[in-house]
Amino acid sequence: MIKTVTELLRAFETISWFSSCGTPLKGDYVLVGSQDEARAHYAGNAGVRWENFKNSVFNRHRRAVWDATQSCRQEQQEKAKEAAEAVQQFFRLNHHKLFLALAEDAELKRMIQLDLGWIASEVAFASYDTVRFFSNVLLPVYLAGHLPCGWRGKAIKWNWNGNSLDDLPEGKLVVF
Repeated sequence: MIKTVTELLRAFETISWFSSCGTPLKGDYVLVGSQDEARAHYAGNAGVRWENFKNSVFNRHRRAVWDATQSCRQEQQEKAKEAAEAVQQFFRLNHHKLFLALAEDAELKRMIQLDLGWIASEVAFASYDTVRFFSNVLLPVYLAGHLPCGWRGKAIKWNWNGNSLDDLPEGKLVVF
């Protein structure tokens, strides 16, 4: 298990970004076979739904960290800032690698940047929140060279406050 943002960035360096898109992936996913099919999930109205889903999960994470860090808020804000800056630097330095196998578009770029940042936040604050959707669900898909691009199933409530990944709404991750 990845325990630090530095370890996470090293793991990012090993990814053959999106080279496995369109191929089988072990797990309980809805697989799509082309970038156009993937785009139908991460852009437009479906993309808003997918981003809202992830925002609800991340807002729950943010509340958990906020509640747990009241006594050391300044230190944690610095930690969050460092994690965000590290991910943004990784993205800038490796932008060309991320879009070797997929055509870049604004929605895809934004989605990947947000996902990597949210993964880093979960890793950085793992001791404050045990519900780790981004690092336990999305990161393995990215590490396998695939693109998590949507959720097929029930919508998540905007104020979702699950205690485990089992509390997510019924559905499956859509992967290209």
